[in-house]
Amino acid sequence: MEKRAEQMQPRLLFAFAIGLTLLRLLDLRTAPFINDEPALQLMIDQHRAAHTVPTHGLEGTRGVVYGPTALWLYMPVRFLTDSVTAITGAHALAHCAGLILVFLAVERSAGLVAALWTWLLLGASPYLFFYSRLPWDNTFLIPLGGLVLFLLSRLESEPGRAGVWVGLGVACGLIFDLHLMALPEIAAVGVTAAPIAWRSRRSRSALAGMVVGVLAAGGVVAPYLGDVAGTLLRGSHFTFTTEGLTDTVPETLQAMRRYLSADGMDYFLDRTNEPVRAALGPLVWGSPLGWVVAFAGLGCLVAATSTLLHRMARPRPGGTTTPIVARFGIAFFWLFLLYYFGVRPSPFHPHYVIATFWILPFFAAWSLQHLPRPGRMCLQGVIGLLAACDLAFVVVAHAQISRNHGTRGFHYSSIPEEVSAATGTICRTARAAGRSVAIVDLRRVPGVLPPPFQWFDRHLSDCAGVDLVFSAFARRPSDPAFGVFYGDASAYDARLHVLAR
Repeated sequence: MEKRAEQMQPRLLFAFAIGLTLLRLLDLRTAPFINDEPALQLMIDQHRAAHTVPTHGLEGTRGVVYGPTALWLYMPVRFLTDSVTAITGAHALAHCAGLILVFLAVERSAGLVAALWTWLLLGASPYLFFYSRLPWDNTFLIPLGGLVLFLLSRLESEPGRAGVWVGLGVACGLIFDLHLMALPEIAAVGVTAAPIAWRSRRSRSALAGMVVGVLAAGGVVAPYLGDVAGTLLRGSHFTFTTEGLTDTVPETLQAMRRYLSADGMDYFLDRTNEPVRAALGPLVWGSPLGWVVAFAGLGCLVAATSTLLHRMARPRPGGTTTPIVARFGIAFFWLFLLYYFGVRPSPFHPHYVIATFWILPFFAAWSLQHLPRPGRMCLQGVIGLLAACDLAFVVVAHAQISRNHGTRGFHYSSIPEEVSAATGTICRTARAAGRSVAIVDLRRVPGVLPPPFQWFDRHLSDCAGVDLVFSAFARRPSDPAFGVFYGDASAYDARLHVLAR
């Protein structure tokens, strides 16, 4: 009976992981479209109109202009449709593919058990669920991170295959063009892949492949660096301080841990969390489950680091080797700590550590293969309960968002169909009055920003020939002015109503 249960476990884990992964395709009309998302799509419109290829993306809060990867990845979809739901769906599908690639990479390198439990944790993560439905730019680090892991796992058994090296080089170039927080990931790829090429029996082909991969990466980043190199250097700064040294580890772990549980989702969902908290209670909020899994992963990572360093110092012919995914995770984690120590991003914004999304889930899952049976059973139970709590949060929070048509906070905002309907009402009223300019006052809806209105102003047929100007006052007395207000069904109602003034 016990043996049969052990045989059934992989099948059940696989089914749950698939279900959790596909859950992110649920009702994509409720996905956010806040500020940077419409801004990215408007940039694509400009390039399409000018018949040019993007060489840079949006400017960050520190004055750094980011690369064009997101624009390149969205453009094929935009050639087919301008639907916000379709754009979000393509983004969510890319995230589904990214989680599957992580599973395949871990299964190939570290075994089926670690792969299934890693996939379960990633699929259940509330942050990864909502980020998969946010058609932003740096959220692409998740599917591209899965691609890097998969290619590295191929490199472990096929070091002489040029196509794998080229793919790895292109992937590294793309993640560099997404967000500078991915620099430690690129460095970790080099630290992990270079010894493989050097030690390979087919060293000539492997070394040649590595050179071609580096050239491929250079070819991807060249347009971006050629365009914004000066701005990039002026906007980047490092601050290595004693205070930073004491804060780096706990802040990094706190930010990384958020990819394991719902703790910290207040930042993303704003006041919408209040009824969610009431519905779920302390089982999800303030629960130690996330910390237990995080420390299990951290403990395994530290032990694996010690073992790897010992094997490097005293190599033994024919000895067991550390899986490449684990080697990459070790290098990535410690390099990221050093990088984080210098850059010092806000720990309250977990997208700054988004490239590390898989590290603690993987090491927590990999630890299951090394624990004695009682410890393994206990950790499996904790991971299973954590995944159930995460799923409960996702379902309840999504239901709350769907009921309220978004949130009143600017981290999620009113859903696109509300902004589309409000924009259409404004445009139709302005056209009926024979005006080409409509003044829009958004002071009563602080969670709603102008970019989504600008997007729909350019893509709704009702808005042809009408320009929206965002101000509390009309330019001329003859210009029609419109106030936008929230619904009044509850204190969380994010529906939008338009009142002509």
